[in-house]
Amino acid sequence: MTATWPVGLPQYVLRDGHEEAPYLPRASAEPDAGPPIGIRLGTVDMEELACGLWLTGAQLTILKSFVFSDLAGGVLPFDGPHPRTRGTVMLWFIDKPKPYRARPKGGDNWIASFTLRALIPPEGS
Repeated sequence: MTATWPVGLPQYVLRDGHEEAPYLPRASAEPDAGPPIGIRLGTVDMEELACGLWLTGAQLTILKSFVFSDLAGGVLPFDGPHPRTRGTVMLWFIDKPKPYRARPKGGDNWIASFTLRALIPPEGS
């Protein structure tokens, strides 16, 4: 069973610093003659999402527990909200060996930043 983004954490990321980029793995080869040959590896659509969350100390503890316990150190996928579409998608933390970074913002507030890979469902599904 796939883990689900905890309800005790913000359901949407900060807009400031958020980025989306298509993730299209490719391979290429240099033939003996002619232009290079490129092929796409795989047929699923994916995006890389740079994300940030404003958290309290208690929420940072929830995030840490989620990553280390539910996601086996951040290597397992989970279902969560896509930052722009708000639909539920399958996500992975991709910054290994540091799945997220947290920096203090004063008082009991923190900013956690991380990069996710999202599996984008086909149109109409």
